[in-house]
Amino acid sequence: MTPDMHSGRRFINLAPEMGRGEITLPIRGERVIRPLEEERFQAEDEKKVKQLDALLQNIKSTQEVQKRVLEAEKINQEEETKKLRQQELTNAVKEEEAKKEKIRQEEDRLKQLKEREELLVKQKQELETKRLQEEEKRKKEEEYLAQHVVQITPAQQAQNPTVANIVWGIVLNNNKQPIENVVVVIRNARKEVVRALKTGVQGRFAITTPLANGAYYIDTDRENKSGLKFPLITLEAKGEVIPTLKIVGTA
Repeated sequence: MTPDMHSGRRFINLAPEMGRGEITLPIRGERVIRPLEEERFQAEDEKKVKQLDALLQNIKSTQEVQKRVLEAEKINQEEETKKLRQQELTNAVKEEEAKKEKIRQEEDRLKQLKEREELLVKQKQELETKRLQEEEKRKKEEEYLAQHVVQITPAQQAQNPTVANIVWGIVLNNNKQPIENVVVVIRNARKEVVRALKTGVQGRFAITTPLANGAYYIDTDRENKSGLKFPLITLEAKGEVIPTLKIVGTA
């Protein structure tokens, strides 16, 4: 029998240990029908292949994730390093600014001290100049008083003021007793000496010529030769008779 005569015939395997299945001899040009066991094995192989593919894909995905995580950690670390450097730079700038501010404050303080020192020197010079001027003025007043002090005469002591702007008065001690030879100085509003008088035996003093109208000060025993303190008296000449002045000293 030729092979063509058996084509398309079906054989059944009766051996139980071989499993059930069918074998069909292929007709020329037809595909071979596979046994059920072989199909099951092939399906399992395909499933395993798919599982392996999925596992490989999962591994690749995991590796990609890990790679991205590492890259992210690296970027974060670089950012942290950058922030730290930026903070260090900021702190360094702040420290430098603080040093500059401290130097500026110190310079301002030194400048103020120098200005204060210059002011004190200037004030000291002004005070010294004023003291010298006062000393010179006092010497001139003493010379003036020594040359121009007027001693009241007995005739004047017995008189009472009847002429306008004439200054008359009496100087007494703390016991109300007249004091002789006490210098009485009359100054104008500018504190300039215009008259200098010396009391007589009865403690009286008087000017001989009237004062010009204006404000005046009566300064008694400025050198304190009597050992007493006398008040500074003010008066105003207004073209009228000036009442007799009574100047009382205190111990």
